[in-house]
Amino acid sequence: MEACFSGPALTLLAAIGAVLQGAIVTLFWLYVRAQNAQIVDAKAREAEWRRVALRGTEIIPDLAREVRTQVREQWPELREPRV
Repeated sequence: MEACFSGPALTLLAAIGAVLQGAIVTLFWLYVRAQNAQIVDAKAREAEWRRVALRGTEIIPDLAREVRTQVREQWPELREPRV
């Protein structure tokens, strides 16, 4: 059994194939673009966390010095037994 298609039928099939191909290419392009956007967002979040961590390294030593000083001042009181 052979299938015979007329000229207009082949043109219609070619048009449908082109539409499907265009839709697939568009969906793939959107997928790649969304994936690239996620990568950019992840890099931005990583840079922000790195900035926060570096800021923390500036704050923590100052805070540690301050707390150490307070503990040294309160140490004799803390060592006394309470009744």
